[in-house]
Amino acid sequence: NANQELQQFASVASHDMKEPLRTISSFSTLLSRKIPDQPAAQEYLYFIKDAAGRMTNLLEDLINYARADRSQEQHKKVALDGILLMVQNNLHSILQQHEVELHTVPLPTVMGQSTPFVQLFQNLIANAIKFQRTGNCPVIRLTLDDLNDCWQIGVHDNGIGMAPEYLERIFQPFTRLHSHSEYKGSGIGLATCTKIVQHYGGRLWVESTLGTGTTFYFTLPKATAAPAPERTALTLEIPLRN
Repeated sequence: NANQELQQFASVASHDMKEPLRTISSFSTLLSRKIPDQPAAQEYLYFIKDAAGRMTNLLEDLINYARADRSQEQHKKVALDGILLMVQNNLHSILQQHEVELHTVPLPTVMGQSTPFVQLFQNLIANAIKFQRTGNCPVIRLTLDDLNDCWQIGVHDNGIGMAPEYLERIFQPFTRLHSHSEYKGSGIGLATCTKIVQHYGGRLWVESTLGTGTTFYFTLPKATAAPAPERTALTLEIPLRN
């Protein structure tokens, strides 16, 4: 099917395309050292290295997207409070650099695999940090609501927000609302988050006000909920620290 073809392409991209990109980047660096006194050439080499780096990141994001809902690992208990701590460690430097205020709540323990949940939280929190007005300190709040048959988790920010006409488009792969010079990224992160949440029988959506902030919500079914058709049901429990 189409997803299997995407996975095959992602595998080829990982092994066969990243190596030439590393070569381009390496030789650009070596050439730059050979001609330190040529500003125009240095600028061109910078653009070459930057493009190679962006292409490498794009390939990695594409691979993550292709694999997001295809994990064959056996499900086990995953404490989302531990996942959040892992994400905070992964983003430590950027949290410090942007003086981020991150307010958390106790989160569920679920059945699944750790890596997809790390991708999910890390993408959403990183976006909340990235899409900010210049000079604005990010304030990010996590919320948890009990909706009887599922849990609803929210990631709220005080960023630039989005106009209503863009709220559905952003979940499509390669969709970007801003130029690369304004905000870096491949436009695949939210599509990956969507596949992860859907794989576990939940859904992901966004609410936003332009100039005020954005909230991403996602749901995960409880242990007693019936499995979603053709998807893996999550069992949940709960606990996290502020």
